[in-house]
Amino acid sequence: MAVSQDVTEPSRAAQTTSDGRGITASLVQLLQSLTAQADDIRKDPAAAKQLLEASTALTNALQRPDLVIADLAFSGCRYACVRVGIELGLFDTLATAQKPLSLSELAERCHNADPQLVLRIIRTLVGMGFAADARSESGSNGFTATAVTRQMTIPSAKAGLIFHFDDSFPVIANAGPFFRQNGFKVPNGDERGLFQFTHDTDEHVYSYWSRDPKIMANFNIFMQGYFGGPANTYPTDWFPFDKVCFDGFDQSQGEYVWVDIGGGKGYHSQELVQRYPASQGKFVVQDRDVVLDRTGDDVVLASRIEKMPYDFFEEQPIKGARVYCLENVLHNWTDAHCSKILRRVSEAMTPGYSKLIIGNVIIPDTNAPLMQSGLDASMLLVFSGAQRGKQQWSELLAGAGLVVTKFWDPPSDTGDNGIIEAELRF
Repeated sequence: MAVSQDVTEPSRAAQTTSDGRGITASLVQLLQSLTAQADDIRKDPAAAKQLLEASTALTNALQRPDLVIADLAFSGCRYACVRVGIELGLFDTLATAQKPLSLSELAERCHNADPQLVLRIIRTLVGMGFAADARSESGSNGFTATAVTRQMTIPSAKAGLIFHFDDSFPVIANAGPFFRQNGFKVPNGDERGLFQFTHDTDEHVYSYWSRDPKIMANFNIFMQGYFGGPANTYPTDWFPFDKVCFDGFDQSQGEYVWVDIGGGKGYHSQELVQRYPASQGKFVVQDRDVVLDRTGDDVVLASRIEKMPYDFFEEQPIKGARVYCLENVLHNWTDAHCSKILRRVSEAMTPGYSKLIIGNVIIPDTNAPLMQSGLDASMLLVFSGAQRGKQQWSELLAGAGLVVTKFWDPPSDTGDNGIIEAELRF
């Protein structure tokens, strides 16, 4: 289904018009038009995107400003209800129930919890869409699952929410004092960021967290599924790795076709080998010893994929590879640190042959979606890193002697990675 309506102007007007009467009417009409064009709007990404924009604009036009502020003020408490719900086993209980559960039944199945605690938690969860209240329906008497409830039974969804609530929120809570103390500047070097300020440490985030197996277990489970979604899989459905990366392989230049820098356990390289079995050359996954040697979550890699311990701040040992890849790496680091990483890559590249492929969010220059700008805020506050726009990426790469040959935007703007294709600047 092709949708031709343009919601950009109504969206902006809805955010800036004080009375909103005419805008509201036009948005309602647009919503009706869009929803009438598909049985399942989510199967059409372009139409779903327009509908979400129109829906958000309508909400902004109708919502009182004071209630917008109140909504934000209480959002942390709502998150806490979800976190307690995980501890209670509430989502698994509802998702596996064969019928609506009364309050007493739900409390009994959730660790024999106080029914009043369960009631006060689940009322908020119902308001958020994490559960449904069927007590008002004819013949029903209890609480039931929703699509979000069932999503919450996926390990990566639970792990992601636990990780962010338990380990990111205590850091974020100190944002005001930290930026007031540092003169309201973005950390861009070896100086302490908000994480180091909070924990009174000079260690980088990952080094600090790696000392606690529970934190890293939640983090790794979360990253493998990203709240139960496909965000940690490679964009093989839309990016032509074969034509851009593999077709130009020349063994006389070197034996490696793909160097996955900071590639973790090798999931991305494994997917590429499986997707492109006719590709030639060796693949290698580089990461720290502690990552490569970690047990319990190993993926069985194809025989043509090597593992190589490597610190990406040090000299790159593989020279003249066809492709060097940095997937979900640079957003964790300041510009100064990224420049060091990129220089190590550029030093190893062969002019006119080697490519650098960066998989990361590419934030639009204007009207950035909240998912992407929110990811950037998370990187800033927890890691002192950044999600970057096209100009920022171009400037960062130029500082390491590289030039962007093409920005590849993903099919949707829900926070998925794009691809930055780069090569040495002559």
